Amino acid sequence: MSDGEEIDLVMAMPRRELYAVRGYVTSMELTVLDCLQNETWFALPDVIKADIDAKEVRVAVLIRQDDRYLVDEGGGLLHVANVTSDIAAFGSGLRALRELSRSAGAALLNHEQVGIVMQGYMNDDSLEELRPYFLIIYELTVQPTRKTLTAPENCCWVSSKSLSDIALDPISTIISEELEKNL
Repeated sequence: MSDGEEIDLVMAMPRRELYAVRGYVTSMELTVLDCLQNETWFALPDVIKADIDAKEVRVAVLIRQDDRYLVDEGGGLLHVANVTSDIAAFGSGLRALRELSRSAGAALLNHEQVGIVMQGYMNDDSLEELRPYFLIIYELTVQPTRKTLTAPENCCWVSSKSLSDIALDPISTIISEELEKNL
């Protein structure tokens, strides 16, 4: 790192509420939501990784238009963002996380007419890709327009029925399996 280069602080939360959370959970526990609302803090990423009692919080946006989902070229169904201290511009707590997710998804699509709802969260220390993070998963729905939105660069729209036919990353595979159950 060069002199003058700033490292963003990222959101962390205590692990204690996460020990009972395994995999992708859509029936949200009030203790976890309360912890997100009231017990998060910001620290350097390396400090959080070194703290066995903390986990970095990230938001993950599942983007849907009609019956299709936006998938990136690496097989990512979730579009993940760090939660930096800049989130204060959106307010505080769960509302700020939702607004950050809405803003990030709308910016990715270059389309403001979107709806967003928290779908669940994901925690699994057995998955290397997820071990350091707690993901809060939001589904962003593109509001109907007269024309279909073009997928952003390096992404494509995939019908929900075809998700099992493409190579997805491990986290997206878990999400896709859950989506299939609800078809």
